[in-house]
Amino acid sequence: MHVCPSIRELMSLMGGVPIDRTPRDADPLSALVFKVEDDGRGRIVWARVFGGALRVRDRVDHGPVHARVTGLEVSAPRGIRPPEAARAGDVVRLRGFARARIGDWLGVPDPSRPTVHFAAPMLESVVDPVHATERGAIFSALSTLAEQDPLIALRVDEDRGEVSISLHGDVQKEVITALLTEQFGIEATFRPTTARQIERIIGTGAAHAVMGDPTNGYLATLGFMVRAGEIGAGIKVELAVERGSMPPAFFAATREGVEAGLAQGRYGWPIPDARITITHFGYAPRQSHAHQKFNKAMSSVGADFRLLAPQLIHRALAQAGTIVCEPVDTFTIDTSTDTVDARHRRRPPSRGHRHLAVARARPRYDHRNNPHPAESDARAGATRPDPRRSHTRLRTRPLPARHRTPAHPRAHRRRRARRRTMERANPR
Repeated sequence: MHVCPSIRELMSLMGGVPIDRTPRDADPLSALVFKVEDDGRGRIVWARVFGGALRVRDRVDHGPVHARVTGLEVSAPRGIRPPEAARAGDVVRLRGFARARIGDWLGVPDPSRPTVHFAAPMLESVVDPVHATERGAIFSALSTLAEQDPLIALRVDEDRGEVSISLHGDVQKEVITALLTEQFGIEATFRPTTARQIERIIGTGAAHAVMGDPTNGYLATLGFMVRAGEIGAGIKVELAVERGSMPPAFFAATREGVEAGLAQGRYGWPIPDARITITHFGYAPRQSHAHQKFNKAMSSVGADFRLLAPQLIHRALAQAGTIVCEPVDTFTIDTSTDTVDARHRRRPPSRGHRHLAVARARPRYDHRNNPHPAESDARAGATRPDPRRSHTRLRTRPLPARHRTPAHPRAHRRRRARRRTMERANPR
């Protein structure tokens, strides 16, 4: 049997290998956000610095945007203190990161510390306040929690005026209820948990609106082409127009409108993956009447693009078409070969049952309008079809002769006696 070397042996073998773990201020900044809170004056971000140096007024890369550090404090044994700079190993408290969430990297991600990706929630529940007058306050509180925690996601049903929150389980209901009571003083109740569904684009659609057209009530020219995106890639917005023709503020407003339009698809469910191409763009420059200040009635503003984009997205989705998908869990089990052989050893089944030919599990999301909905359940590990679904067709095969239970020796006598009794009761 091979014996693993001890720690001392490994250290002796590595004695001649120089290992330099001294952090340098010149290294790129690498910090991981692990907590987000609000003290009433703004958002506070707690992060652990793994490399580089951080000072007040530094510009830090936070995803696609840049943020400036407006406040910096370091956690020390004697309390929180404002340092000259924060270096590797420090736990810092930052201000100035309005969009930071738990799990985000500030600067360059550390490759030696892989980021943990949580599975998308597959359940949701409608949240209602105990007092009807706190409906606006509970929406604001849930929005704040969703901005801080990536495991919390909101979905607003504008037609019914309801707010649904994505869940990983019923335990999360208790956690959110406690947070609403402790941090915001709001008592809330949850409705029964239901499955969370999504929509996926199945074709290609396009829609545009021209500024000055009677059907367009906004001072903006905008057009989109909508296509299906890769699963898990998210929403990607591309430009088919000249880059210099679109101011950054209007592009940001357009992207917000696109995300708002895809948050509620044709059937009311969100569309997580899509490729959006901006095909038309135009705006009215800043202008006013003679000797007057800037006039919004004559010039385009960000709200024109933010409000026009969802309408065009819905028109393009109606042309492309979408399907509603429901979640399907897939599992990978790692076990020893001996255990698998023991568990899959063929045994004679009980009398009267037929062996089902069960296939492998489907992908993560399955179409809701599948003509055989119970087939996905059987593929996920079920052993019998649901008797309530009469239209389900699962392929079966008869049992081999060696596994068939022999009939009772007196069974044919009892059947013959019952047949004679029926013939006497109902003579021809």
